[in-house]
Amino acid sequence: MAGSPSLLCCRHYPNLRPPRPSRFSARGYWLAGPLPYTEPQEENVTKWTIAVAGLIFVCAASASAQKLDVKIIDRQDKQDEYDYAAVYNNVSVGKSFKVHGATFTLQLPDGRLAIVNCESKFAEHMAGRVGNRRNCRMPLVDSIQADFHGDNARLIWPVSIDGKKMQSETYKILGILDKPKSD
Repeated sequence: MAGSPSLLCCRHYPNLRPPRPSRFSARGYWLAGPLPYTEPQEENVTKWTIAVAGLIFVCAASASAQKLDVKIIDRQDKQDEYDYAAVYNNVSVGKSFKVHGATFTLQLPDGRLAIVNCESKFAEHMAGRVGNRRNCRMPLVDSIQADFHGDNARLIWPVSIDGKKMQSETYKILGILDKPKSD
């Protein structure tokens, strides 16, 4: 232990003592001076602060994203700009959207309809501006999962026989329509 700083200080310079950890560490000090807690109180406050922060983080993460089982009830895919109107039971519902790429109408578990669109994505191929795009992945099945987060929906669907291998693509949410009224 000859290389230890505290032993070097004390052995070679007897009047120089290592600093007390509490005096020079961040522990026990607040912005304007020492915290108004005793040592056991400080540990208790620290535990509660960590617990509350963790609870807030978990609640915020779960509230900000929802994974739902949805059904694709209408789909279109075109490279040029086109007008897309959500269709339910062969009847146009809601307004029409000017879009490029793949557009789906998803039926949510509560009956509402989500209109999602995906334009081509950037993919580096060293082929210049035009060659650096790829088409969006599109599910071939109608029953999929959608992970909604903000104004995006990540569509997830199985691509293997056993259902273990999954494929996904992120789509932009264009709108959420109320549950269509049945006639």
